[in-house]
Amino acid sequence: MIDAQWPHTGTAATHSNITFFFLFRTFEILSPLSALRILPNRSQFFTYESLTLSCGQQENSSGWTLKRNTSQYINQECFNSKRTNKSWRFFDVLYQSDSGEYWCESAAGECSDPVSITVTRLAVILESPALPVTEGDDVTLRCRVENVSSSGLTVDFYKDGVLFRSSSTGSMTIHGVSAADGGLYRCTISGAGGSPQSWLTVRGEISLTLASILLAAVPEELLTGKREVEDNIYTLSKSVW
Repeated sequence: MIDAQWPHTGTAATHSNITFFFLFRTFEILSPLSALRILPNRSQFFTYESLTLSCGQQENSSGWTLKRNTSQYINQECFNSKRTNKSWRFFDVLYQSDSGEYWCESAAGECSDPVSITVTRLAVILESPALPVTEGDDVTLRCRVENVSSSGLTVDFYKDGVLFRSSSTGSMTIHGVSAADGGLYRCTISGAGGSPQSWLTVRGEISLTLASILLAAVPEELLTGKREVEDNIYTLSKSVW
């Protein structure tokens, strides 16, 4: 999500004996207040692996709480009860019951985009980014067998249930990913089985520059006398997901 605040300035001009007051507003890109961070950045894990989740913020993470929806916990805080910091959690050992959605939430109720985590006892997982990727990036997906190298094994990658690509290296790279590459992915390894499915989310490339935009030309007489124009601040929100 991008928020752009538009404080305005003004200048006057005269044409054909009519004075106009031109309103300009300059916008600036504001970064999200907080976002969920995941290490390692993947959505699938074998049981007993480790995972760190935290609420990242420009300055600090105070005031943000890590929360989760799982089979055991619904809209519950997710932190170590022995620690006072509610904004992060280290899972030294993951269990299937830890599968679910995780997000950051402020005291005011603002929420980051959720991240889905799958913990499985299957022999195969797909290592794909849990966080959204940006259009134009190179994205690598890996098919992994627990405690075994998948290099040299025949691996099939599927997107939305259809064979997408085959590999003998255990991985594949999508160069210059686009919105069309977003979807539900899984992989299979001959003789070992298949992985769960995971979403690959692709967000649009952000390309905005600071600029002054002519919004309106208002007759100056409308701004005088009994009628007053308040100096309002307009906020524009544009979704890029």
